[in-house]
Amino acid sequence: MNWVWLILLGLGSYALGSLSPSVLMSRVVGGFDIRKKGSGNAGTTNMLRVMGWKMGIITFVVDFLKGALPTLLGLWIGPKIGFPYAAAYVAGGCVLLGHAFPAYAHFKGGKCVASGAGVFVVLNPLATAVVIVIAIIIMIITRRVSVGSVLAFLIYPIVLFFLDVPDPALPWFGVGAGILVLFLHRENIKRLFLGQEKELVVAKKRSWRRKKK
Repeated sequence: MNWVWLILLGLGSYALGSLSPSVLMSRVVGGFDIRKKGSGNAGTTNMLRVMGWKMGIITFVVDFLKGALPTLLGLWIGPKIGFPYAAAYVAGGCVLLGHAFPAYAHFKGGKCVASGAGVFVVLNPLATAVVIVIAIIIMIITRRVSVGSVLAFLIYPIVLFFLDVPDPALPWFGVGAGILVLFLHRENIKRLFLGQEKELVVAKKRSWRRKKK
């Protein structure tokens, strides 16, 4: 019976992860699909580029909470159903899969940066804080969010291996998340090698607003 709770937790986390604030806001507020503008990605960076810093911040916060809350639920319910840390990994992993490959959005989602940060801040706040600082510095230096994002998820499990973590599987969960993020950024990596990756420029004009009839 405990396995049923674990499966339900995974399905619920996937469903929540599939809800995209960037897609919803762009459709409701702007009258378009964010995946058809800018880089075509349903995430914070593209929202910043297309709809400005306010929408970008809202997207980041919602995606962050979307990752953090199910993982927190997994940590809480895990010991009660006999899966102390596995429940948190199932919740966090399914949130990331839902965010990246939403079933009811043609499996075209975001790149798991903000939602991944939410998952990992719950699993290990210290390692996450260290990695976020490093990522921000890299982003400021390179002015490319993709560089900081990819390196952050690659550095995270390395940091965990040097810390006294409560569960030995946590660094390996971090490795899995890093591989996922690396895969989702494959086009960005290709453009970086070709020198074609664009710098982050936050939209100032509100040309995306609905035109009044």
